Amino acid sequence: MTDGGESLLDIGTGLGFFLEDVSSHVEETVGTEISTAKREYVETHTEHSIFENTPAVCDEYGDNEFDIITLFHVPEHLPEPD
Repeated sequence: MTDGGESLLDIGTGLGFFLEDVSSHVEETVGTEISTAKREYVETHTEHSIFENTPAVCDEYGDNEFDIITLFHVPEHLPEPD
């Protein structure tokens, strides 16, 4: 990852620790988290944008694309990850 104008979307961001770690390397950090409690934590303890799900991100950002998309510890929760 290089310093610069990149934007990052982290799906399933949890408490936002990864967003915090990478925020000095990308211009914009956005996360999604289905857990209300975890979303509230990110909202009150960080300055990152956080949404309940990816459709909400699409509603907010429209056709804009993210340079980097991560989803750590998400595929194992999907009913059919293949």
